[in-house]
Amino acid sequence: MKKNRTNIVLMFFACIGITFAQNVPTSEEIFNTATNFWYGNDLVGFTTYTTNLYSGAATNYVAPILLSAFHDYAFLAEIISASNKYARVQAKTKTSPDQFTKFFMGILEMSLTFIDNDIRMYKKENIPLTDAILYINPQETRDFDANSKYVLPHFIIIKNAPNIEID
Repeated sequence: MKKNRTNIVLMFFACIGITFAQNVPTSEEIFNTATNFWYGNDLVGFTTYTTNLYSGAATNYVAPILLSAFHDYAFLAEIISASNKYARVQAKTKTSPDQFTKFFMGILEMSLTFIDNDIRMYKKENIPLTDAILYINPQETRDFDANSKYVLPHFIIIKNAPNIEID
């Protein structure tokens, strides 16, 4: 019960902070909040936090874009939307490479490769991308992550994202 109450309090403050704060949370803060929800198995809190973050003042910042891309991909099966969000960040790495570490750019390329592979797989199997939702299970994805002894790339990239806005 205490864990659920903690998650509710975290979600409340995260939503209030995003709604009323003038400053966008840092990549580290976004990473910490998102992973607390994710690994705490609070998928509703994770979705609410991600949606509020991306639809608020943080829409054009790197870490919120990446978190929203992961949410689109893993929760909504909106593969094209996720790919487009990753591509927005990738375009910024090409116009302003000095603002990104090589480590970050490597993880970004890996993320795009995963999505591109899924798109090719769906096309090969003649499955419309609109039907991808039938093959996506956020709980299974979360459980797989939780059972891994490593933080997986979709969160590592958020933690390592520069706190910059994309034009």
